[in-house]
Amino acid sequence: MTDNFGEEDVLPLFETKTAKGRAAYKLYCLIVLFGIVLIWVYRLVHIPGAGERGRHAWMAMFFAEVLFGLYWVITQACRWHVVYRYPFRDRLSTRYKDKFPGVDIFVCTADPTLEPPLLVINTVLSVMSYNYPSHKLGVFLSDDGCSELTFYALLEASKFSKYWIPFCKKYNVEPRAPEIYFAQNTDLHESNFAQEWTCIKNQYEDMKRRIDSAGAKGCIPEEIKDEHKGFSEWNSRITKQDHQSIVQILIDGGNPQAVDIEGNKLPMLVYLSREKRPGCAHNFKAGSMNALIRVSSEISNAPIILNLDCDMYSNDPDAIRDALCFFLDEKQGQQISYVQYPQRYSNVTKNDVYANVSNATIQIELAGLDGFGGTLYIGTGCFHRRESLSGKYCENRRLEWNNVKDNTKGRTVEELEVASKPLADCSYEKGTLWGKEMGLVYGCSVEDIVTGLTIQCRGWKPVYYNPTKIAFQGVGSTTLDVALIQFKRWSEGMLQIFLSKYSPLIYGHGKIKLVAQMGYCVYLLWAPVSLPTLCYVVIPALYLLHDVPLFPQVSSLWFVPFAYVFAARTAYSIVEDLMCGGTLRGWWNLQRMCLIRRTTSYFFAFIDTIYKQLGLSETSFDITDKVVDDEVQKRYEKEIIEFGSSSTMFLMISTLALVNLFSLGYGIKKVFFSGQEALALFMVQITISGMIVMYALFPFTSREGLFSLALNLGLVENEMVDEDSTQTKRATHVNQNGSFAWIGMFGAEIWFGFYWILTQAHRWNRIYRQTFKDRLSKRSSISVSLFYFITICLSAFARAYENDLPGVDIFVCTADPKIEPPMMVINTVLSVMAYDYPPEKLSVYLSDDGGSDLTFYALLEASHFAKHWIPYCKKFIVEPRSPEAHFRSESEEFEASQAQHLASVKKLYQVMENKIELATKLGRISKSAFLEHKGFANWDSFVSQKDHDAILQILIDGRDAETKDIEGCRLPTLVYLAREKRPQHFHNFKAGAMNALLRVSSEISNGPVILNLDCDMYSNNSQSIRDALCFFLDEQKSHEFAYVQFPQNFHNLTKNELYGGSLRVVADGLCMLELAAFTEGTLYVEESLPRDHPCLSGRKVVVSTGLEKPAKPARPDDKVGLNCNIIGGTALGWWNEQRIWLYKRTSSYLLAVVDTFFKMVGNSDSGFVISAKVSDQDVSQRYEQEKMEFGAISPMFTILSSLALLNLFCLIRMVTKVVWAGGFESVHETMGLQVLLSGVLVLINLPLYNAAFFRKDKGRIPSSVTLKSALVALSLCTIYDLLW
Repeated sequence: MTDNFGEEDVLPLFETKTAKGRAAYKLYCLIVLFGIVLIWVYRLVHIPGAGERGRHAWMAMFFAEVLFGLYWVITQACRWHVVYRYPFRDRLSTRYKDKFPGVDIFVCTADPTLEPPLLVINTVLSVMSYNYPSHKLGVFLSDDGCSELTFYALLEASKFSKYWIPFCKKYNVEPRAPEIYFAQNTDLHESNFAQEWTCIKNQYEDMKRRIDSAGAKGCIPEEIKDEHKGFSEWNSRITKQDHQSIVQILIDGGNPQAVDIEGNKLPMLVYLSREKRPGCAHNFKAGSMNALIRVSSEISNAPIILNLDCDMYSNDPDAIRDALCFFLDEKQGQQISYVQYPQRYSNVTKNDVYANVSNATIQIELAGLDGFGGTLYIGTGCFHRRESLSGKYCENRRLEWNNVKDNTKGRTVEELEVASKPLADCSYEKGTLWGKEMGLVYGCSVEDIVTGLTIQCRGWKPVYYNPTKIAFQGVGSTTLDVALIQFKRWSEGMLQIFLSKYSPLIYGHGKIKLVAQMGYCVYLLWAPVSLPTLCYVVIPALYLLHDVPLFPQVSSLWFVPFAYVFAARTAYSIVEDLMCGGTLRGWWNLQRMCLIRRTTSYFFAFIDTIYKQLGLSETSFDITDKVVDDEVQKRYEKEIIEFGSSSTMFLMISTLALVNLFSLGYGIKKVFFSGQEALALFMVQITISGMIVMYALFPFTSREGLFSLALNLGLVENEMVDEDSTQTKRATHVNQNGSFAWIGMFGAEIWFGFYWILTQAHRWNRIYRQTFKDRLSKRSSISVSLFYFITICLSAFARAYENDLPGVDIFVCTADPKIEPPMMVINTVLSVMAYDYPPEKLSVYLSDDGGSDLTFYALLEASHFAKHWIPYCKKFIVEPRSPEAHFRSESEEFEASQAQHLASVKKLYQVMENKIELATKLGRISKSAFLEHKGFANWDSFVSQKDHDAILQILIDGRDAETKDIEGCRLPTLVYLAREKRPQHFHNFKAGAMNALLRVSSEISNGPVILNLDCDMYSNNSQSIRDALCFFLDEQKSHEFAYVQFPQNFHNLTKNELYGGSLRVVADGLCMLELAAFTEGTLYVEESLPRDHPCLSGRKVVVSTGLEKPAKPARPDDKVGLNCNIIGGTALGWWNEQRIWLYKRTSSYLLAVVDTFFKMVGNSDSGFVISAKVSDQDVSQRYEQEKMEFGAISPMFTILSSLALLNLFCLIRMVTKVVWAGGFESVHETMGLQVLLSGVLVLINLPLYNAAFFRKDKGRIPSSVTLKSALVALSLCTIYDLLW
């Protein structure tokens, strides 16, 4: 940099212009303010007197209008002095030539699932290709997910950059994110360019295929790991939340050998994953940025820093030069701390259905804040002066970079990595000012806003620059759920700032201008503004239904300020949006989204912030999903709003929409029948409801809008419901005060009565089956041969009994190795391989719908272990024959020979278990194991769970006489099957897997009897097959039997069966009180089911030989209340079953009805949710202690909590009435049954109240669910009071 400038040098590098038309705008503001004041005066002058209808609503509306008015005044800080910045890039180039300062670019990612590695490296490649001296660039990727997939993708990008960067600069390619560039139409008329373009694209597609393949498999191939030393950082102990610091320099910008294919130097490229430990706070993105600041200072130490989100690719290759015009300006550059670019999105639809980009905010509001030096730091697309992030105060010094120490000279890559790692350790920040006065500020989920404020309060001046050519583009929300969650996080974090010591009104007092403080408050008060919005959305609608006017009549002069303020604000908003480049439809979408955000995201953010301030919950950081499936993307492009998830926010939207729809309907009806007088009186309320209905047309098609909670509301209003619950009394004693509730109860009781009649089919003719395995064993071979003659073929020779038993094919189904661990699967497989049955007659088939090489590897290991396990089981008559269950149930002392054999087998099992668990944890198979069996060749880099060829591997061939165990006995056939799956074809869930097993088994073993099991349902009785054959081989009745269903039992039930898992009343061993009643209609429940093969092939079974089973008469008891104790339950177990019965009917069954309805009308597709078979240790401990687990945020928990609290409020209200009003006798006579019902429901819900208010463990109900449920319950009570 030179010190002596010529005439050209004194010209500024940027200029600032004030927006035109501000005087007219200020006049408009004064008139609107006058209208707002008149509205306040009207409210004060016309407050209803004490005891008049609507007094409380009037006060609430006054409260809302005061808050709206004050908030509107604050928002004028963003528009009062709007300025625009214009850099002069040509003057910068003339003045400095190529002698520019170094620039470090930080890209942050946190989860390879939500933020795919390909998305990340596109951002990295776009900034590596800047039109800027490459040796002056350093690109640092912070991976807070510590994913070797992300590291692998960055390694691939480092290789591809050698071709991509020179291609971009040679042909001036834009944009420079490969995925975006190749997706657009490109003119390929020039032959040289077309040839090079095709070559580069093919290289990119190859790299993309390799990365996608590794991502689908969840692991990196061993041969790739050998390519770079960095992979050695990952081992079996590393997890996302527990790992050491990892620093890997993939391209050393200081190395003369680090060049592209044309010999030009490449930018520095560094991978960083800071240390994380379970006991240490990692402070989310702020902690990641601070680690980047320290590590980069050790490696490149550039004076300028650009930070980007991983989805925010660079769209302008000259963006750095624009930013430098501000930093290097001789007159004003000394004070500039950061240059903030607006946040833009590349995937916004024409009318911006989710209002991802507010044109007025980008072009006016943020520029208006810049006019008072209050530019917001929004966390991405921001160029920083490094010293401003180091806690230093502004000293009006020019940016110096010639004297910056080059840390790379004389140091190897390994030395730099070693020196950098301690700077990213958890312990480094202890006892320092990092997170307080240095770096980004900790303690808030929007660390960017508070950091920008602290920088400004140290005397620095930020700049907001909105270039004509978009500099950075990201990925906007493509579903409503994601959009609302994102705004909830932002508004929650900003309210935390307002309530903390960093509130701009306190922290910024005397340090920044008052108008700048007000500008910050516009955004920090997003959450509280939800309260007046909810008042305006709910109260006018409810009081319209109650015939209470809340606004002046149209003929009154007081109507004018209301009409003027509304009309002026609306007209100005439309004109402003259209002038900023929007569309009328886009403006409408923005109004809709503002309403939805204020009544959902901001409201829940307000609630959660209050909870955090009270210490009832902790700060969290939700990463928004950057990937969507093709169907969602198509709907987004068509601007169809997405409701594809169950969200409490959708329930809120739909409820408000329906309330206003009912109110509008009532208002129209009133106007129709009452004429002009009603229209004049309720004009404003009808208009408000009408506009909300127009805004919210879409929620009426969402499932949450079709049902609401309405239980025991009659009790709140003290309505009399006759205690005689028969249908006759309901029909003849309709209460006029509560006719709707009465009719609802009548309908419910009719349903309960008919349903009770249906349930008696289970108990009307109970029988019990008993088998005689000894008689089966004594049957002659001739009888058995008759069975073969009819079902398969006539046996030519008489054989011994064991050899004449029919073949049995056993199907075990699994679908996901993460939810259904391979060790659990092979325990089920080993338990059925060890049946007391001729092994040559057994064939075991494992259907793996996950297509996982981990599951195949586990089954291969099980096939080796079976050679030891099966003879051990049969020699010592082991029960149960699942190894895990058997070793867990060891309690008796064994003889010396068995004890020795047990120790040997157990050791072999532990060795196998360690190998499988290690492979599962690493997510890959070792190279040596891969070479062990030819079957692994079926898994290549293109195989994924949803896209693979059919894989069939026979691991043990039972037909081969040489296939024997260690005792020389034959082994059962063992087959692995993964049916073909393709993205465009339906796979029909478990039914498709079973049908594939039927076809494959008919080609291999074709056993006439099939047993199918879930992967977690191990065999507990080694004689089960023989029991089933007693039915199939009976001479008189076997022709009637298609399948034999065994009950579904669970080995991990607690003493009192907390979740009612055993269903003892449904099936208890051989004594089935309900299933036993189906003499000709047994239920098929999918597991533990031996079946006759022909019945599944569409053929009618005519004759089978076998043994008759005498029916046993039922025991003389059918009282439900006693069943549990009689068949082995406990009183507390019965109580738990009643609770779960209630929970299922009010949550699972209700949502199932709604979802089924939507599927029937074509608004939803069938899905199959695999239930998780594993839980962490804390959850298991609470389960063993019989503590209910509520640790997740679920719509079902919201429903259960709302109903529980509603009954609690109703009961408290009634008890209060009895205690204070002394109305016990009247309550007892008229409301006794309702009080009793609420009391019983409150007792049933005691564990839920405990989880909501008293428990401190992780199994408690989340505080947000508790508060939302309380609000729902209170709102229902309030609404009922208002309407009735």
